[in-house]
Amino acid sequence: MRGVADHSVRITLPDGLNDVKPEHKPGWKITTKRYKFAGPKPQTLGSPEEIEWRGGPLPDDEYESFGVTMLLPPQPGILYFPTVQTCEKGENRWVNIPAQGQQWHDVKQPAPFVRVTAPAQ
Repeated sequence: MRGVADHSVRITLPDGLNDVKPEHKPGWKITTKRYKFAGPKPQTLGSPEEIEWRGGPLPDDEYESFGVTMLLPPQPGILYFPTVQTCEKGENRWVNIPAQGQQWHDVKQPAPFVRVTAPAQ
């Protein structure tokens, strides 16, 4: 939000990612919520489902990158990463995913995305 400091950034990750590692930020605490595997050991945790950085405050007139490294799935497609930024007064929610036939720019507060393409031949 304009004019107020940020206190957290939370990203929801799509299923199917591997080797997910959030970037460490001095002064920010990282919390990771993980997918639970179905099957005989439901308590076994899988890849991260959500990553949150909480800390700051990060003043409105400054920026910070909150990076994540990951191994993308091999099949082509679009992966959406709904993101919520919490500020001193309110939040920004970039969480909307375009419906069939819509484009990313047609949606109010669209979720960030990565387009996975087929490997070059």
